[in-house]
Amino acid sequence: MSPPDQNASNASSAMGISFDRLAEAIREGMSFLSDKQLPSGEFVTLLGADHSLQGGVFDSSPFVTAHILQALHGVQHPGIGEVIRKALDYLRSEKELGGVWRYYSRRQWKHCRIPPDLDDTACASHALRLYGEAVPRNEWIFRSCRNEKGLFRTWIASHDRKGFFHRLGWLRLLGDWI
Repeated sequence: MSPPDQNASNASSAMGISFDRLAEAIREGMSFLSDKQLPSGEFVTLLGADHSLQGGVFDSSPFVTAHILQALHGVQHPGIGEVIRKALDYLRSEKELGGVWRYYSRRQWKHCRIPPDLDDTACASHALRLYGEAVPRNEWIFRSCRNEKGLFRTWIASHDRKGFFHRLGWLRLLGDWI
């Protein structure tokens, strides 16, 4: 047994399941993710009224894809490289001017109804960084979205009469921040 197999074997013994069952569960999980990944690289996100998501509605968002990428980091499995590559391509395609993301993807009709936000920007940036991908230099946007008490505002939008982007200047959004 190689060291990773030994670690998995030890973990499966501690959990009271066989190594073969653990390996099968990983295969099933990878098959599920591969089946639920769209050609764009996005993972299907459903919005529903109950925990079973019976009758759930497609809710296109880079948020879930960013979290799945984080969960897969370090997993060794045949075929996972292609799943990860497609998901990273999808995250990069959803990046907006200024190196920011919003909850709804460009494929979602609600995309234009909400501004980019810090949650999605942080999660997408972190997922890219985990895989050694280029991450936009967007730290400035986090510093700029704090209130007078130093707390972060979620939405990347105007928070004063002068206007957030007017105060920063649109030119700051160009260059190496995109």
